[in-house]
Amino acid sequence: MKLLVHTFLIYFLLLCLPAPSNAQRTEAQIIPASILQEDFDLLKDALTSLHPGLYRYQSEADVQAHFDDLEKSLQSDMTHAEAFAAFSAFIPKLLCGHTLVNPFNQSDFIKDLIFYTEDKVPFEFELVEGQMIVTRSVSEQVEEGMNIHAINDRPVASIIEQLMQFVSADGANNGKRSYELQLTGFGAYELFDVYFPLIVPPTTKGYAIKATRKGESTPSTIYAQPISRSERQKQVNEKYGPLPQTYDDLWEFKVLDDKTGYLKAGTFVTYKMDLNWRRFLKDAFDTMKRDNIPNLIVDIRGNAGGMDMVGEALLRSIGSKPATIPATDVRLAYQKVPERLRPYLNTWDDKVFDLSKKVVDSGNGYYVEKKASTKPKTYKPQNKAYKGNVYLLVDAANSSNTFFVARTAKQNKLATLVGEETGGNLMGTNGGMMFFLSLPNTKVGIDVPIYGYYPLDDQPNRGIIPDVVANRTVEDVQEGVDTILQAALKEIE
Repeated sequence: MKLLVHTFLIYFLLLCLPAPSNAQRTEAQIIPASILQEDFDLLKDALTSLHPGLYRYQSEADVQAHFDDLEKSLQSDMTHAEAFAAFSAFIPKLLCGHTLVNPFNQSDFIKDLIFYTEDKVPFEFELVEGQMIVTRSVSEQVEEGMNIHAINDRPVASIIEQLMQFVSADGANNGKRSYELQLTGFGAYELFDVYFPLIVPPTTKGYAIKATRKGESTPSTIYAQPISRSERQKQVNEKYGPLPQTYDDLWEFKVLDDKTGYLKAGTFVTYKMDLNWRRFLKDAFDTMKRDNIPNLIVDIRGNAGGMDMVGEALLRSIGSKPATIPATDVRLAYQKVPERLRPYLNTWDDKVFDLSKKVVDSGNGYYVEKKASTKPKTYKPQNKAYKGNVYLLVDAANSSNTFFVARTAKQNKLATLVGEETGGNLMGTNGGMMFFLSLPNTKVGIDVPIYGYYPLDDQPNRGIIPDVVANRTVEDVQEGVDTILQAALKEIE
């Protein structure tokens, strides 16, 4: 029964794709089933040979059932868009937040075919309490604060449920999946823009939107014309003023009053920043100590992670005492990448293609580094670490190194966590370094993690619950109230 259900979902997904006309569906766009199977064989070979946590959250039989479903769905000829959707729906079934069809790592062919098209909705939104609330709009018909109930006669709940099939997250953490479907306007790509037009394409009238205006109770139906992502971003900036455009813009420090400072670290992807983040942190903490400000709010919401060194520096800056990190099972699935896979893989450090001299067989089907330690690790605070009260703002975006920061801060009582359940998973995660797999026929790119990081004891299948839970509400989003920040300020008072 489980196998039939999985197969049905993939077939249903493909049926929901917009049907191209005969003129559009030319022979040049069609990928024969035999060629699709070649990409399937390559994907399965790469994942079973290299992935350290393929069976972390489900049994080998479950994973094999997912492979079987995908293989069956590829037994008919497809367009590139259909193939992209099929692979995109399969990868999240592995329940690994670092195994994904990453929009940033797709071929130019896929980007031109799907990402840059003029079929995006003309507004941005947050998903809160199961509702889609408009935060910014470039359509005269769609207003800020609108609660959207349906698009093209598809209920929002149904849309989100189907789109969540395209979102990679660790284990059972659906909060992360929902979070990633919001439209914030930051960056070159967001998942809603990529996948929504594939399952709910615009009609000749555009998008029919059933929505309730802020302050009203009766819904009405309006029509909004689709737009490209780049054009929407341009118009949003013209209408609302400059919004964050670069990674540097995601960092901020300010003194709110004589007893509270605010530090925003919106990304740890510091290799894409011009800002000297170490100097930025030093200057911020120097100000806090010089002015004897007793409370600091550190905001890592919206930050999935990045460089480990940033999280470590932040922890050591707020640590008035050493922070102990529990021992972790760090594993790999290979010693040396098979030569048959090498032509299809890229990474930022070619040394990981051959680790045979650095790893040993652990005896349980995986490998560990020879120098791996099974002892807890301790971070010592900086000599001039901040000794005031720290409030760490978290949400479902925190799923990689920011998950580690949140977990360490909570376990060692370095900060009071305020916000919503984090992304990531207490059962462990994969990552560390990545392979970028390119499927040659469909042109789809897939990120494959190299290391698995798992606790030595049993942990629940969820993210981190904050010390102070502050869930956003529809009313707060409509009124522009920062629920989580207000909760932190209330704790300080």
